Amino acid sequence: MKYDNDNQKTRARPGEARAFVDDVVARAVEMKECVFWPFYRDREGYASFTINSQPQHVHRYICIATKGPPPSDLHQAAHNCGNGSRGCVSPFCLRWATQKENEADKIIHGTKLMGEMVGDAKITTEIARQIYVQRKLGITSDEIAKAFGIKGQQVRRITTGERWPHIHPDNDPVTREMVSQTSSEIISLDCRVKATDDQIRQAHVMRFGGSTFASIARFLDMEPGQARRIIMGERRKSLHPDNDGITAAMIKKVA
Repeated sequence: MKYDNDNQKTRARPGEARAFVDDVVARAVEMKECVFWPFYRDREGYASFTINSQPQHVHRYICIATKGPPPSDLHQAAHNCGNGSRGCVSPFCLRWATQKENEADKIIHGTKLMGEMVGDAKITTEIARQIYVQRKLGITSDEIAKAFGIKGQQVRRITTGERWPHIHPDNDPVTREMVSQTSSEIISLDCRVKATDDQIRQAHVMRFGGSTFASIARFLDMEPGQARRIIMGERRKSLHPDNDGITAAMIKKVA
């Protein structure tokens, strides 16, 4: 039987698809390259056929027939070749793998849809990188989400690497450099902060009274991001009410 690598999706005649599968299984030992399914494939490109009126993925059926049953119900028939979405059903290219291992393969093979390639993506790569920068500046996830027209949960999933993992600072040198530069800018700005200890303490009192970070920033004559970091205890920690008795006493008076 001839195996064509042309990715055709022709309709199989009765019994033709099963004969193709049986032939592939019978010749499993001698196969050393991809074998492409010449018949119907599903919307993701994977080979599919029907057994007992039930649709099945051909590559999983062949993996069971040639490699034995999966180690667990959670194991997937993974492609070593990266051509699963092109209809490869060769036993030579198949193995049992966990979902995590299978997803890692897709990233290596460049077949996993990520970032802007995902059909429902609402942001761009550049925006995703800016999210890391803005979080470094102390802007909250909800404020970032509002600015970019997305949900706060999506921002949090991006910054934890659950979404867009390929542009996480640990994985992407461009994002890493942007965040690093931001850190340098923060240090530089902090060196120029002229607010006195009394002003910092008063800023904590203002925040307790409901003042916004923007108004506190104007009071301290600094950027809102700097004011936010002071109030959150990321900068001038010694004056935070949790660490400074004077600040705590000032807040207690207005409580």
